Amino acid sequence: MGPMRRLTVALCLLGLLGLRLGVHLSGEAAQAQIIPTLTVTPAPTTSSTATPGPTGGPAPSRTPAPSGPGVPTGPPRADLLVPELASDAFASPRMLLRWRGRGIDDGRVRSFLVQVRQLGLRRAADWRTLATGSSARGGTFTGAPGETYVVRVRARESDATGYGPPTTASVLVPLDERDRPVRLSPGWRKRHRSGAWKGTTAVASSPRATARLRFSKRRVRVIASRSPTAGSLAVRLDGLRTVVSLAGPEGRRQVAFDSGRLRRGRHRLTVSPAGGRVEIDAIAAG
Repeated sequence: MGPMRRLTVALCLLGLLGLRLGVHLSGEAAQAQIIPTLTVTPAPTTSSTATPGPTGGPAPSRTPAPSGPGVPTGPPRADLLVPELASDAFASPRMLLRWRGRGIDDGRVRSFLVQVRQLGLRRAADWRTLATGSSARGGTFTGAPGETYVVRVRARESDATGYGPPTTASVLVPLDERDRPVRLSPGWRKRHRSGAWKGTTAVASSPRATARLRFSKRRVRVIASRSPTAGSLAVRLDGLRTVVSLAGPEGRRQVAFDSGRLRRGRHRLTVSPAGGRVEIDAIAAG
């Protein structure tokens, strides 16, 4: 073989080798291009605020209960409709006491517990029950002349709830002018009058007529009938004399004399006419 022929064969062999090498490289490059690249995108985070619970974990959220001045909470409260002096509203010691729920609580009340106790008694057993678990809003009670009574009422919404806080009030039952503790001298005339305390009054028919009372309470009031032509009443309390006029609208029973707060101890009261027509109805010491 000549030199030219050898050169041609060599060149052909080199061309075939280059072709195979190029095909092999092209295949690897193609495989590299189709290898997938996974890009992980973080999920968006949501910031939240949680209140730690008793065990350290977040506590469940709670909707607060409605509150405000128009939304009553707790057991209902009650009110008493009781006069300070029984003679202000009644004509005898037999009284009709009334009670109800206080304000907006009145619509919630289903029953009441009502009790009464004589002032000065301290034991729990001294309370006398007038109504218990009752929806009634009034009841009668007869007191003893000259005594003061404390009335206590509590209200509740239903049988499943307890009674609310107690409300108390006191009522004083006056002495009639003819009750035993009042000492009437000669010179008084008994008069039956409609609406008077226990139905009668005492009219002075003599300027020397007196009505006396000894007591140890801290206050005393003299209740008299007024009229346009009434005279004046002399009240002597522990030696101090006061004159009060009884003139006023016809038949109107009023407190004509009020001692105010007195010292502790025994006191002496004397009532007598000081001029003109005098008519007394009751004396309230307490």
